[in-house]
Amino acid sequence: MEYNGEWDKKSSRFDDEDLRRKVDYTDLDKDSGLFYCSWAEWNQAFQSTNLIVEANNQKYCHSGITMVDFKDDPHGQAFFEFTLSKNINCDKEVFAINANNCGPRLQNYKIDMFEYLPYNFMLMTADGKFVTAGKSGSQQFMATLLVKEGTLKAGKYILRVDPQTHRGSQDNDNYKKVVIDFYCSQKIKINRVEDQTGMNCVRKCLRTLALSSEFQSSREAYLAQNPGMENVFRVNLLDAKKSAFGILYNRNETDKTLT
Repeated sequence: MEYNGEWDKKSSRFDDEDLRRKVDYTDLDKDSGLFYCSWAEWNQAFQSTNLIVEANNQKYCHSGITMVDFKDDPHGQAFFEFTLSKNINCDKEVFAINANNCGPRLQNYKIDMFEYLPYNFMLMTADGKFVTAGKSGSQQFMATLLVKEGTLKAGKYILRVDPQTHRGSQDNDNYKKVVIDFYCSQKIKINRVEDQTGMNCVRKCLRTLALSSEFQSSREAYLAQNPGMENVFRVNLLDAKKSAFGILYNRNETDKTLT
């Protein structure tokens, strides 16, 4: 498959010798995957453009490559644990987690038999501290959770990956096979953990968030009209920190019992 448009390799636009030198036409002619096109054509042909954050094979590597088959998974989510051997400063270094559907994605996308599959990611420390979360993949073939700032400290982490099943993922069983990999300065080994272990970590993480100063303004003293009940509050948040989880947490800091 080669680009065939206004600026394809047979175009008379490349008859100009000066232009041919500027674009290294000899290399262009040899490489079937290399082409020029107008910005208008590009926008018409592609819905999204992915740029490599930092392609440095001396510094970074892909690792932790694992395939998960969600075909018979009633929950449609998976939890993994991994360990960082040393700190990673995400203000200066790349740390990305990728999820890719298997199967003939590009081929079937062309004939309207593959829809982009969005993923929900959630990254936590193993002791239940929130790191980051997000939804990715709605406009691309590869979903990525990129940790953009802060320092990931050496230690054990829990990752949640949740592919959002829809009609497009039913067209081929291989679409439900998902490859997970890490791109960072360390070689990562990941192991899948039981859903119960993962969900216990999620509960602890969300409880900590509900009680944090970040969400203090979201506390609702819903019994404050009753004497002595001013310190009973609840936190009710949808999609907390873009984790795809909501928080409904009640806290009683009085000596009274709620019934």
